Amino acid sequence: MLDEKPHKRVGFNAKRWSRKVYWALLGLLVLEFSLIVPFLTLVGISDPNTYRTKLWEDGYLNGFNSSPDTPLYAAANHVQATIPLIWSQKLTTFDLVISILATFVLITKFILLPLHIMYPVISLVVYGLETGLFSYSIYGQTSHDTIDPNHENNGLPWYIAKSCSVAAKPSNVHYCQQAKATFYITVFLLALYASIFLLSIHAIFFPPAPGNTDDDTGFMAKHFPSLGEAETTYEIPQTPMPYTPRTPWGHEMDRIPPTPGTAGGLYAPHAGYATPEAAKERERGISQYGMAPVGQAVTTNLPPVTPRTKAFQALEGGSNAPSMPSSIKAEWGKREPGNLPWSGRNSGGRNSGGRPSSYNKN
Repeated sequence: MLDEKPHKRVGFNAKRWSRKVYWALLGLLVLEFSLIVPFLTLVGISDPNTYRTKLWEDGYLNGFNSSPDTPLYAAANHVQATIPLIWSQKLTTFDLVISILATFVLITKFILLPLHIMYPVISLVVYGLETGLFSYSIYGQTSHDTIDPNHENNGLPWYIAKSCSVAAKPSNVHYCQQAKATFYITVFLLALYASIFLLSIHAIFFPPAPGNTDDDTGFMAKHFPSLGEAETTYEIPQTPMPYTPRTPWGHEMDRIPPTPGTAGGLYAPHAGYATPEAAKERERGISQYGMAPVGQAVTTNLPPVTPRTKAFQALEGGSNAPSMPSSIKAEWGKREPGNLPWSGRNSGGRNSGGRPSSYNKN
């Protein structure tokens, strides 16, 4: 039994090119750039009427076409005569517009195609439009001149069909060469646009095989190992957040009660600081970061505490303390001796852990 030949894939593909077509499109973009730049330059030179009327007159002197004065004579005799498209300002302006449009579209192609978003559907629309515009330009540049029955031209203009050396005026030779070059470049651009337009149709109805598309990852790494490293992605390691290890001093600072007479001090007791459970916790030591195991007291001396000033002495009822307001006395009367805001072994006061010696409840 003979092996069946694989059938060509047929379907609808709106986004992907085959690899070979994709690289061919990149090369054709470079070719298009090399044609658009001189086309834009030549059309810009010819606008608005650098040599169009001169070539028209030169052809009349050689008997190749009508005279530029023919429409004027026809109007004077009340005869309708339209300026041929080949010699009209309309064609010159049209060529200038499409040259500028094609230049901006080309810049957009250079952005979209490397990003793999110049899809076949988009390419079909863009190149179809450019094919139509440049087809009309070719039609205008090859249009006939039949307004003068004695000098009809049903073929190509003389500067395209003949050598520029036949010009009646030597000053028109280089103008003839510019017009001829403009025509040839227009033909090349039309052929280029029509070819890519057909490629777009083929890519839409004959999609590439899986693994052979333009956006497949690893293609560069497989065929160009030295260049494919740029396509390889690496996961950035998660760096741990730095921290400062806690020391006995840091933990002890967390247990120092608020300063008496400040917010949370005199009028709000430090939460549970003077309770027996808190005292036991302070004796256990610090187990974090290898400083001391749980249940073993810290053998190092406690850090020094800021010395009390005259203001603190006055708050504790020193010899120079002013008379205490009755409202504060009443507030203190509600406190238990072991639960004063600054009581504790780390308060630094002279009467830590109990009432001040000068305190008199009555």
